[in-house]
Amino acid sequence: MSFVVAVCGSIIVLLLTVVAYFVKKFIIKVEELTTAVNELRLTVDGARIIQNNFEKNCNGNHLIVNKRLDDHAKTLKDHGERITKLEK
Repeated sequence: MSFVVAVCGSIIVLLLTVVAYFVKKFIIKVEELTTAVNELRLTVDGARIIQNNFEKNCNGNHLIVNKRLDDHAKTLKDHGERITKLEK
């Protein structure tokens, strides 16, 4: 009877060792994935900040370009009217 208990105890210890080995590997991989996710989160946050800065600069540049286009449109309209008067 004690032999059976000793063998069963050894088998249980062996199985727990195998389970612990795989759990340890799993924990290591989860920690690596957590680190990777945190790094990606920081990268995405940085990219969002850069994108927001570009957006702000684009809005300012669009105002300048639109004003210039409006001025050019007025000048072209004026020139068109003057050319029409000259042709008459």
